[in-house]
Amino acid sequence: MKNIYELNALKYKDNFMWGKSMGLSYAYIEVTEKCNSKCIYCQIAQPRAINMDRRLYDSLVDQLTELKVFEIRLGGGEPLFCDEIVSMVNYASSKNISVWICTNGSLLNKKMANDLKNAGLTGVKVSLDSCIPNKHNFLRGGAGSWEAAVSAIRNAKSIGLETTINYTIGVQNIDEYNRMMDFGELLGCNVATHFIMPTGRGAEYHEKYDMKNSFAKSQGEIINGLAGDLYCTAGSDMIAISVTGGVRACLFADETESVTIQSLKDILESNEIKKYLTKIPDSKVCENCEYDKIIKSKSTCPIISICRGGCWYFYEKNHSN
Repeated sequence: MKNIYELNALKYKDNFMWGKSMGLSYAYIEVTEKCNSKCIYCQIAQPRAINMDRRLYDSLVDQLTELKVFEIRLGGGEPLFCDEIVSMVNYASSKNISVWICTNGSLLNKKMANDLKNAGLTGVKVSLDSCIPNKHNFLRGGAGSWEAAVSAIRNAKSIGLETTINYTIGVQNIDEYNRMMDFGELLGCNVATHFIMPTGRGAEYHEKYDMKNSFAKSQGEIINGLAGDLYCTAGSDMIAISVTGGVRACLFADETESVTIQSLKDILESNEIKKYLTKIPDSKVCENCEYDKIIKSKSTCPIISICRGGCWYFYEKNHSN
């Protein structure tokens, strides 16, 4: 049966953020919670006007260097609101770490792009959720957001920064999958594709648009077209660190321990992180997932804080027909 979205999935397989874990390769660091966007599905429900303490950041970079992590991604919030962002990039780059910035693009003018590149920035990941300006602006919560994002992409490309579009899929824009991939090619960018997760404002989004019922089949159609083994790489290939130092197995998982209390190495070796190292396709837990019942009964699914009812294996198993 032909997919109703006519998804050229195999062509774009490499644009999906998935794969087999090969050891801890990158860390996502929230350098600020400050932001000038109001994304309706932001993983931070109520952002605070705080930046990461610089001493904490430098300590994290030092520890990640010792762990031989080769890439960090600086996000938030909007990381370009962080006053020391250029210096932060320079410090990590001086340790031979590849540094990326995840941004909405609003502050990435030509001067900022040049300053960041001169500091050693590898590339930028710019949020762009639609080819249609008004739709992107609705999802990202601000007039002019689309124009700012496209301008940022062009500014980054013009000086040779590696540039990726972060395309977050929800009810409003799932039908643009192929067009977004083509738009990325037009702009000369890779497109990294994510699904809205039910955490932070995303939890309200899931409930409002009944994503479990109205969206899951479409999401499964994209995933099924990609085929291959699906792995959750939380805690093994990547980790996320909050603005206050809390360590999470991924951006959407619950915090385990803080690097202000324990070393990052000790946290990564703890049982709290190791419980996330489940290889999803082998997990019998997921085969008959009843997410609603788990949440309502507050039962303790061993990996619910990994997938939050949105794991890819769940959709592949239950929405492939």
